[in-house]
Amino acid sequence: MTDLLSWLRATIEADSATAGAATPGPWSYDPVREWYDGEDFVTMTNGQEFVGFGDPSAFRGAVCITGDAGDGPSMRDAVHIARHDPRDVMARCAAELRLLAEHGHGEICDRGPACDVLRLLAYGYRHRPGWLPEWAPR
Repeated sequence: MTDLLSWLRATIEADSATAGAATPGPWSYDPVREWYDGEDFVTMTNGQEFVGFGDPSAFRGAVCITGDAGDGPSMRDAVHIARHDPRDVMARCAAELRLLAEHGHGEICDRGPACDVLRLLAYGYRHRPGWLPEWAPR
């Protein structure tokens, strides 16, 4: 059976690696598209909501298109994706890994096999493969 600390460390490291392999940010979304004009952009997005990469003043392309322009769910999806810019995800992962390092460097937390702090941190990853219900916060 996998221990909580090892599983959590591997899960966070995988998120960081995935973010590091993604299109570099900054990612952004602007529903009014004040800085998006020109034929290349119009052709590329074809009236769709999208998340862009590159500084808004130097837009370089679209990370993803979320749906029809002006569609509420498409706009909310675009905001969510832009808020999870790879550099922000990597920063959160680095902070979480430092927190894990404060709890021990081996397979078991220095404060016990599954201390409350680790349980709380891991709970945010409970939908990931390998999660065990007994790791839930008490």
